[in-house]
Amino acid sequence: GADSGLSFFNPTHHIQLSKIGTPTGFKFFDKVLDGGWNPKTLVIFQGRPKVGKSMVLSNIAARAFLNGNDVGIATLELSDRKYMKRLGAQILNITTKAYDTILREEDMGGIVERLDQLRETVPTLGNLEVKEFGAGTASAVDIENYFLKVQQRTGIKFKVIIVDYVNLMRPLRERGD
Repeated sequence: GADSGLSFFNPTHHIQLSKIGTPTGFKFFDKVLDGGWNPKTLVIFQGRPKVGKSMVLSNIAARAFLNGNDVGIATLELSDRKYMKRLGAQILNITTKAYDTILREEDMGGIVERLDQLRETVPTLGNLEVKEFGAGTASAVDIENYFLKVQQRTGIKFKVIIVDYVNLMRPLRERGD
């Protein structure tokens, strides 16, 4: 019954499973990641402040979504609305400057029209969920539990989870982990 792990001396345990990567939408990333994102793999983008890490992550999320992947974003730095604005500007081809004037609460027709057009022109769309967590308020377990609850409630099976960003997460040490 119980999984005992892999034994170095069992030759069948050296057989490598075929890679089931999810293309990133970026040729360079697909090349260095040997085909794309791999299940159960943590990929970290590191850089100095204000070099564009969040912009890269939102681009990755947008491409994954447009390629039919269900994408979850946990933002610990930007507000959920600001993150959605970045994603919407990229995906719906709206400048961020025009975003506020085009998409007002009292006139939802503009966004409805653009979303309908997106659905018609890109048949491979996945799902895209953005959740804001305050800096230092969420651990890896909290983020995982949130997306598992969304999955249970909606049936969405997330293939890509983006956490922006890891340094702002609450450590697990406080619970003795």
